Amino acid sequence: TVVAYDADGNDSNPSNEVSVTTLDTEAPTAASNLRALNTTATSTVLQWNPASDNVGVVNYEVFRDGISIADVGTALSYTATGLTNGSNYSFYLVATDAAGNASLASNTINVSTLDTEGTTAITDLSASNITVNRP
Repeated sequence: TVVAYDADGNDSNPSNEVSVTTLDTEAPTAASNLRALNTTATSTVLQWNPASDNVGVVNYEVFRDGISIADVGTALSYTATGLTNGSNYSFYLVATDAAGNASLASNTINVSTLDTEGTTAITDLSASNITVNRP
């Protein structure tokens, strides 16, 4: 509210009341302890410890090899699918709050999917110049 006064010190009635909300400019902390579990040839489960924020984290964005692949809301795990057999990937997260403030990146983890493709059998095995050794 505002109260006006004149040169003689007479005060006016208070003005109408206005509410003000300050902007949230504080970014969340980074999520921590990102880890991979149950890795197969084509998927892995990512889990992490939550980020913290003065207002609240509303989303975790998952990155694979530096490219955003998912927004998971407030979940603390994500299953990355569609991976390639016997391949290497790096993952990290960024947390955001309702005001759009983004955290620093979480720790980065490297994940190697299982190699389930066996080698092919030799089909043209042959022998030549066979000798016999006798004692």
